[in-house]
Amino acid sequence: MIVDDDEIYHLPEVVLRLSKSIRHCEVVDRSGNIVASKARNDLQPFTDENGHRQALEAAMRYFRTPSWARNIGKMYYNASRYEKVIGAVIPIADRYLLLVSFDHNMNDFDKIIMKKIMLLVKRISESRL
Repeated sequence: MIVDDDEIYHLPEVVLRLSKSIRHCEVVDRSGNIVASKARNDLQPFTDENGHRQALEAAMRYFRTPSWARNIGKMYYNASRYEKVIGAVIPIADRYLLLVSFDHNMNDFDKIIMKKIMLLVKRISESRL
């Protein structure tokens, strides 16, 4: 699938507007490079070094998924709940990953991902077929 690079660069800004509970959003390429990134205005960010490491590790985990794992179906997203933040990794057309962090105290992040973010990702993924 071909993805419009211009849309990819603006995606974090669009995702942040979907919910006040979204803290940060970034697009990562297959090599773990951060292509686009945007944080909520009132956010006290975590260290930048950890963000780059997280992007690289997410790319390595997703793009090197064992063949047996593909037998259970397409991954919509992978989420982790930490003490201070909830993080989600969402694939975009097998070319990019969308890393989204949410406030730690929110309980409906699945609804936001599946009803809002996934619709946006699907539209971008299908826009250049």
